[in-house]
Parts: sequence; structure tokens; C-alpha cells
Amino acid sequence: MRWWLAMLLVAGCAGTGSPTDGPTSASSGSEPPPAPVAVRRAKGEHLLVTSRTASSTAARALLANVDARLNEPGSDRSSTENVALAYLLSGEKRYARAAYAWAEHAMTANLQGDSYLRFGDLMRQVSLVLDWCGEALSAQERDRLTGYLDRSLNELWFENKGSGWGLADPGNNYHAAFLEGTAFAARALASQKHPNAAKYEGLLREKIEKKGGLLEYLEQRAVGGDWSEGANYGQRTKQRLGMAFAALATTGGPNYFERTRFFDDAIVFAVYQLQPDRRSLYPAGDLSRDTAMLVSPYDRDYVQVFARFSKSDKARGLARWYLDSVVPSYEEGSFRWSAALYKDALFPVDAKKIEPSTLPRSYVARGTGFVNLRSAWDAQATSLTLSAPSILDQSHSHLDASSFTLFKGGWQALDAASLGRSGLNWEMGAHNMVHVPGCERRGGKLGGLTHFVDASSYAYAQIDATGVCRRKEGGELLNELTREVVYLRPDTVVVYDRVAAKDASYTLRFHLGSAPARRGQLYTATHSEGALAIQILQGGAANIRPDTDLSERGSAATRLEIEPRDRERGRFLTVLQVGLTPPKLDARAIEADGIAGALVGDTVVVLSANDRGSPANLPFRYRIPGTDKRTHILVNITGKLDVKATREAGATVIHVSRGGTHAADAHGVARIVL
Repeated sequence: MRWWLAMLLVAGCAGTGSPTDGPTSASSGSEPPPAPVAVRRAKGEHLLVTSRTASSTAARALLANVDARLNEPGSDRSSTENVALAYLLSGEKRYARAAYAWAEHAMTANLQGDSYLRFGDLMRQVSLVLDWCGEALSAQERDRLTGYLDRSLNELWFENKGSGWGLADPGNNYHAAFLEGTAFAARALASQKHPNAAKYEGLLREKIEKKGGLLEYLEQRAVGGDWSEGANYGQRTKQRLGMAFAALATTGGPNYFERTRFFDDAIVFAVYQLQPDRRSLYPAGDLSRDTAMLVSPYDRDYVQVFARFSKSDKARGLARWYLDSVVPSYEEGSFRWSAALYKDALFPVDAKKIEPSTLPRSYVARGTGFVNLRSAWDAQATSLTLSAPSILDQSHSHLDASSFTLFKGGWQALDAASLGRSGLNWEMGAHNMVHVPGCERRGGKLGGLTHFVDASSYAYAQIDATGVCRRKEGGELLNELTREVVYLRPDTVVVYDRVAAKDASYTLRFHLGSAPARRGQLYTATHSEGALAIQILQGGAANIRPDTDLSERGSAATRLEIEPRDRERGRFLTVLQVGLTPPKLDARAIEADGIAGALVGDTVVVLSANDRGSPANLPFRYRIPGTDKRTHILVNITGKLDVKATREAGATVIHVSRGGTHAADAHGVARIVL
């Protein structure tokens, strides 16, 4: 074992508290945990160094990795950062020599490739070698590194040879890469007293702090911790932003982690984005890397970095659970990412673990309109996730406004991209929603999530997606596309869709992992370790079709496709139920003038049939079979209500009129037991 791994921490060497891998339990008589390894310089003197010590466990893993790949510059099994940190921890010059060779290799990469997409990665590598190993390099080598950083920054921002994509868009993953690279390079140049460092630092601060800049974007469009470009591109953007801000915060620059809630919210969002199997992520947006969208070391990355700089006990505690239980290593998960081992040494999370079971069973990320509802926090729980964006303005976003996914023992009502051949199935028809042929990928504002309430036994959401379907020639193809969802915990979902098309045809689609069996208007299918039942209560003819005709070479999913009964004023009412075995769903339609509804078990859901969910016209009445007491959830209703029940001939008639002792809540929902 190398001497620096065997060192005991001398009293006072580490100053104040020294974070380790976190709480460690040991039985009586067991060996004490390995002592932390001293970092050769204190925090505030080096990029990313947050403590005077590093975990011995993390240091051992790092060194083993570096020794195995030391002379393989560019290998994806290690990284320039790993090699450079080995020098910073040990002081052995052979690591500094190797790190410089890795930096030389990085500097041969095509900087302009894909409009500078790798800018952040390349600047980070070269900057860290200069910052961490500079004392062991010759003046000529340091000049070579500083010259590269200076030229690259000048080219990106002032002499750009690419398309300019992402330079001015704070919501774009390219922009995050540019800010990351600029933060590392500018701080590394400043440490070398380079004359252009102040210019680049000023530019960086402007991009972050100006009106319409990154901080404003995080506080408005990214409220709740989600990212408009989706799960895949959201991971990479969060990684890049976390590293950019860490580079600044650890070297005396602004601590932007303290100027926005985004980073704490992103940790909470990561927990809700994770499905009950603790492996699958809600598959929003383009999935260019992995159509299954399984949790990966990329998720460990941003959660770990955000938690290290968080002041929130809740965020750090949830992060500790996530890092221990979901992605416990950079070498586990859907792929190995040994290149990131240096982050375990630099960013330990010393927090008391908080289990997700302490959280509410719903979460709304208002910035993107992400809504997650679940029955519980165990592996057999049901998870319903809705997409309700208020704007579409990113190329990696999908036309999925008003769609949802349903998870129980696996994906039951799924995004077709999850079983797709490319993960880029962006069109409406690939999602669980109304499909209008001919929609183009156009941006614009939407109504978004107009109402939401979680009342424990049930939850309700209203989504206005009217502007989702547009064409360059002809504009919007729909006058209305609204959806209302009532989730009856634990396993039942009532969905009501209103459609008003101009000249377009349309259908309602649900995507399944296998072809369903049919019995009348009831369809049942199994997938993975769960099952789904769909009952059509209002709508026209239905067909079962393979999703092979979708764009991007199709999907292995199967869809249930429902025609409207009235194309001019389309209305669809469906009930979905999931289980670990095929559900015995037996829902009944309730129809009366101006309303639509469903009887499911001992619960009645009644909605307004009026355009855009405007309040139902009072008075109205409806009839249900049986005379037992039932829970009535009345949606799209306002003010004081007089609700009475009369029982006759084995049935119950509910009379709803104005006035009385009952009242709708602020979201237009009344729950009454009669």
C-alpha cells in the first residue's frame, strides 16, 4: 500500500470537520474505517477541492483505476481528471507526467466538432491538469496548456467557426457545456495570472446573471428541478451546470448554488423521476443514449455534486439515500463510467439518510409541467406521471403535452419510445394522448397545467394542450385539446379528453408493452411483472395495431387506437387500472346532459362535457345502479352546491343544484359521500 494511503490523520491537519464516505457502522472489535487521505493543498486553492481530505476508499479505487490505465491517454475506462487527481493526492510526479500526456491527447480533439458540443469536457480536462499538476510541469508545458485554453475560449465566444447553436440559449444543453468549459478555463487562467482571465470571467458572469440569463431561467423555466430537453439531455445539462458552478465556488468565485433553489429541487425531482423499481426513469424527451432510460452513473454525478454544495438537510439526506441505494457507484448501473471516479474523492456527501417514504405521494415541477403521482414508495407501488408543459421551445422536447405513463411492476401504459429503436419518437402518436397526423415539431405556448390537487385518496389534474399541434403552413390544427385526469389511489385512473379539430382527423392512442386481449370495450394486457386494463366508456371504434409505423424506425410497442364518436366535438372517456395480476376492472359510464362520468367500484367521477372544461351547467342529475353509499368526485364545478340522493328501484339518482352546504374547492372539485 502506498504511504499516502496508510497515513493517519494527524490532529489539526485537516482543520475543521473532515467529510468521509458518510456514517459507517462497525461491529465490536472490527477494524476502524480507513483514515481520510490528506489533499496536498487546502480547499479554495484548487478547482473542485471542497475539503482537505478525501475518502480513503475513494482514493484506493481512483489509484487502482489510474495505475491500470496510466499510459492509455483517451481511454474511456479512465480519465484525465482521474490521473491528475492521483498526483494531487500523492505528489508522485509520474502521475503529473501522465496527466500532461492525457491533456495533450485532449487538445488534439476537434474543438469545433458538432458545434463545440465537447467544449466543456475538453476545457475541464486541460484546466484541471494545469491547476492540479502545474507545479510539476515545466514553464513550457504550462504555457502550452494556458495557450490552448485562451485560444479555445476566444474562438468559442468571439470567432465561432460553428453554427452558433446554443450560445445564447440558457435552456440548451450546449449552452451548459459552454458555461462549464468557460468556468474551468477562466479560473485556471486566473490562477496563472493570465491577462485575459478577467475578460472571460466577466463574460461568464454576464451569461449567468444578466436578464434572460441562466439564473433567471433556473428560477422560472426550471422551477422544480426538471429540464425542458427531457430526461437524457437533462442529465447532461445538470452535470455541466453543477461542474461549472463547482469550479467557481471552490476557487473564490461566486457561489451560484446559493442563489437558486434549482439544485436542491433537482435532487427531489430525481427521486420522483425514479419509478418504483428504482431502475427506470420517466422517459421524457429524446432518448438518444438509452431508450429504456435506466438509471445510470450520470444520475449519480449531478446528485452527488448538487448535494455537496447544498445547505438543505432534506436535499442532502435524499441525495444520500439516492447515492447509497440507487446508484452506489460510478461502476454500477446501466453502464460503467470509471472516468468519473475522481468525483467520489472530491464530493463525499456527509448527511443523514432520508428515505423517500417520508415524502408526499405527489410532486409538481412547475417549470416543465412534470407531475408525478404514486400510491406508495415501495417496489410494488403504482406511479402515474403526466406531461403538462406550458411552452415548447427545445428541439429535444416531444409533442407529448397531456400524455402520461403508468408504471406498476414495469411500464404498463408506456411511451412508445421506451420500446423504440432510436428513442427519438417525438410525434404525438408515440405518446398516450390524442394523435393528429401531420403535426410538425413547432414551438409555442400552451395552457399547461391549469388545475392540480392531491387530496390523498384521489388526485386531479387538468391540462390544456391546445397549441401542441402546429404546422408551418396553416398554424394550429386544433381549436381544443384538453385532458382531465382523476387518479383514484391506489391503482385506477379516469381520463377525459376533449378535442375540437379544424379540418384534421385524429384518434386517441394508448401504448402497451404487449398486444391486449379484448372483451367488449375492455382491453387487458400484461407486461414485465404487471398488468393493465383499459375500459372505453365514451369513444368510437377501437383497433389494436403495432407501433411499427411510427417515425424513427418504429417501436416494439402495441397501441390501442380509438376513433372519436363525434369528430366535430370529440369526447373520450376511458378508465385504466393496473395491478401485479390482470385487474378485474368493471367501470360503468354515466351520461347526462352536459356531463360525463364513470362509476368505478364505490367511487363516482363526474366531469363537465363543456368545451375546455368550463363549469357544468346547473342543475343536473345522474343515475347510478345500486343504493349503497358512494363517494362522488364532481369536477369542473364552482361555488356552493346542493347535492341530494334519492334511491328508487335499486338505483340512486344524484341531484346537483346551486346553493346548499357543499362547496367546490379552488380547483373546481367537490368530494361528497352520499
